[in-house]
Amino acid sequence: MSNTIDSSDVIIDKSAKLDNVIIRARKVLIKNSAILSDCKLFAPDGEVVIGEGVTIKERSILNAFKGIMIGNRTIIDRDVYVGGMQSEKSVLRIGDDCAVLYRSFLNTTRKIVIGNNVGIGGYCKIFTHGAWPNALNGGSYRFADVEIQDDAWMAWEVMVMPGVTIMKRSVAGAGSVVTKDVPDGAIVAGAPAKIIGRHVALQPHQKDKVMREILEDFSSYAAGFLKLKNRLRHNAQDGSVTIKFEGNTLYYALSPNSAKAIAEIVLISYKIPTTTKKQYSEWIDLDTLQCKVKSKAAMDFAFFIRRYGIKLKSSDA
Repeated sequence: MSNTIDSSDVIIDKSAKLDNVIIRARKVLIKNSAILSDCKLFAPDGEVVIGEGVTIKERSILNAFKGIMIGNRTIIDRDVYVGGMQSEKSVLRIGDDCAVLYRSFLNTTRKIVIGNNVGIGGYCKIFTHGAWPNALNGGSYRFADVEIQDDAWMAWEVMVMPGVTIMKRSVAGAGSVVTKDVPDGAIVAGAPAKIIGRHVALQPHQKDKVMREILEDFSSYAAGFLKLKNRLRHNAQDGSVTIKFEGNTLYYALSPNSAKAIAEIVLISYKIPTTTKKQYSEWIDLDTLQCKVKSKAAMDFAFFIRRYGIKLKSSDA
């Protein structure tokens, strides 16, 4: 289907895919591998910048008068609506590796800034203004920016009120109404939302326990859902875990120096030294979240662990 782009300055990478898209902005930049399907974007006095690998799905409408900037690999799900009453301060800025899920509403009367690796669940609502009764008769009103910082997560049906900052690594539980700032690493829930817990960094032995559970889950998933025969084995001698597929073996260990570097092994470990990476054709570093994968087993695993919030990025190392 045809696209309509009303702009005097348009740059669209040849690898981007646009299908039935309407864009109106002073300047448009759409980077490589972006996919926009049956959606509308409006920033008539500003620019629309869509990063590498961004996906904007069907029936989504994004409107922010002064500009829309979406970082690399971010997903805007179906039926997301960004807009409402506009002003000279209306801006939407979303970082890398974020997701805004089904039927969420973001009100851009003022600026909304969303950091990197932020998850916004379905049916969430973010407001930058609130008013209805006559202010001269004592009616309440509020106009203020909203910021959601890196690695924060809003579960489904969360409502965020004007002027709120949700800080790094914090979580707002499903159905929460967030009326004031959420501290770094806090877990909040309720209406109004209150702190019910704190994010705690895992120790190495705790990470190891979680990773072993994930490997068990993946082995079962691969056999039952992907129909890939495999054999999982816990190796008492060096504490490693292996999952052997036809032609490939995933090898997990706390120490990256445990495995023998052979072509069929995909090394999965932490803080893998550069010299060790060079010995393997495939590897996954769970600390840096960098990876070099090419075999089906390794790519399936890299995709699978996203369900645990572990989002890997390809490396040229």
